[in-house]
Amino acid sequence: MCIIINKPTIGRLPKFIIKNSIEKNPHGMGYIDLDTGKVYRTSDQNKMKSLLRQKSPFIAHCRYATVGGICHKNIHPFRFESDGVGGWFFQNGTVGGFSD
Repeated sequence: MCIIINKPTIGRLPKFIIKNSIEKNPHGMGYIDLDTGKVYRTSDQNKMKSLLRQKSPFIAHCRYATVGGICHKNIHPFRFESDGVGGWFFQNGTVGGFSD
């Protein structure tokens, strides 16, 4: 199963969390820098490690593909907007009933 990491404070994750998160969930990572609001999606494990080593607050999702192919378009977070409200959607597990 995937892992979502919410790191709301400044500091570094322990190395074992970074290592285990990527090794057990190697099918891409989505990342939101909570200071800048920038969103990254990558399948490059070196880039994944680099992002998870950041001191700044972030939310990250390391993916283990159980549903859907191993491809860039399936890396979370997914952007959503509805009735003038928007945000970024991370999930663990399968969510149905959504489309483009």
